[in-house]
Amino acid sequence: MRRSRLVIYAGLSFMAGLMLAHNLPAVWQRFDLLYFAFGLASLLLLFGKKYWRLTALLSCFLFLGLWRYSWSINTADDAIVPYYDQEITLQGYIAEEPELQIDKQQLLLAVYQLNNRPLTSRVLITTDLSREYSYGQQIIVVGKLRQPRPDYGHYLALRHIYSLGYYPKIVVLPGQQIEWFKQKLLLVRQQAASRLQQMRPPISNLALASLLNYKASMSQPMKQVLSRSGLSHLIAISGLNISILSLLILNFLLLLTIPRPYAFYITSILLWFYIALIGAPASALRAAIMGWLVLWAVYLGRLNRSLNALIIAAVLMLLWQPQALFYDLGWQLSFTAVLGIFLLYQPFLKWLGFIPYKIVREMMAISLAAQLATWPLLAQSFDQVSLVAPLANLLVIWLVPVIMSGLIVGLLLSFLLPALTIYWLLPGNWGLDYVWLVANLTANLPGATVSLKLNNFWLLSYYLLLGLGLGYYRYQAHQRLEPDDKNNWLC
Repeated sequence: MRRSRLVIYAGLSFMAGLMLAHNLPAVWQRFDLLYFAFGLASLLLLFGKKYWRLTALLSCFLFLGLWRYSWSINTADDAIVPYYDQEITLQGYIAEEPELQIDKQQLLLAVYQLNNRPLTSRVLITTDLSREYSYGQQIIVVGKLRQPRPDYGHYLALRHIYSLGYYPKIVVLPGQQIEWFKQKLLLVRQQAASRLQQMRPPISNLALASLLNYKASMSQPMKQVLSRSGLSHLIAISGLNISILSLLILNFLLLLTIPRPYAFYITSILLWFYIALIGAPASALRAAIMGWLVLWAVYLGRLNRSLNALIIAAVLMLLWQPQALFYDLGWQLSFTAVLGIFLLYQPFLKWLGFIPYKIVREMMAISLAAQLATWPLLAQSFDQVSLVAPLANLLVIWLVPVIMSGLIVGLLLSFLLPALTIYWLLPGNWGLDYVWLVANLTANLPGATVSLKLNNFWLLSYYLLLGLGLGYYRYQAHQRLEPDDKNNWLC
């Protein structure tokens, strides 16, 4: 068996182990040492007879998935559980930028003392808007902690948060606990946000959410319009958006006659600087990894042959956070979007050959490939499907790179001549005006969305049919190859 296929099968076996452990009864999920022992035994079988090696290798990764999932549920923050629903005093610092909402704000508290005793934990505090807090502030919190409900708790566990506090008494202490580099990045981000706010709403809200990850700036009606039109991905730091932005920068640098290797390295540096600028949340880091893989594959000219890198990246991320496979919609969408781009980009690019402009053709092919791969997950999560999403995306996706470029260049110029900020941002403003117009028009079309509830059976059935269809397409393409080329064809 080819090594490329072996990597894919091993990665899928690991994910199958996670899925199996997730669906086992709770008592079986605790047998982490047993699964580790089976994995070790499978590893030893690799040195046996040749026909056992493949089975042993796949079994090893299967039991690795079982062990990693069972171990992850044993690492919950048990130290703070006995203090639930009791009046306690916590001391710590605000570990992330406060998330402002319409009538409240949320603070992520990194705790280092509980009732004047050392204790390390992370607590999500909900409080009112009467006072302004900042990242790095040291505070004392007096109140009661609660355990989150199971579905929300699984999501919070991905951020290592196991406790909630609602409207406690908060006392701000002098001094801040923040690294110098993060402080400077935060200052740049806040200054960029203040410049984007000079645009009129709701365009400024769109710019803040799509460029700087300020999702709290979006009102619920705005989110509903984008959801009905199928354009919600525009305000998310997703693998699709990172891919589009990275490819735009790469193509722009190549147009400047910068050698391809240097253009790739410069784009990679700018990509990771951008992720650091928006605070490097876990969701953005995962999206950046997925998006960078697309960039790397395009750089190598092997977009449809980079499954190995994607599978390896997915396994490494799931080793770090195995629960993401089940409870992190952002990870699921990023993975399936990039997987769809790798597998479906070339067919769509061929079918869109009638479009004269290469960059528009490429952006549309990427968008359609990602949409075809991700819509069942969105339908399962939100119980609805946007029927106008293909139309809306075809109308705006080609403009997204131009808008992002206009906003980024406008922000850079605004730091040089702040007095002209509103004029520097005009190109991006006009582009977002068009996007918002398309979103409203398509969202208000009759039958724009339909209610659709997909369970896991229908979800798996869809992906199975999609895989069979793709396999048939690639088989037909393989049959059309010249005999000498078939030996080099990687299925």
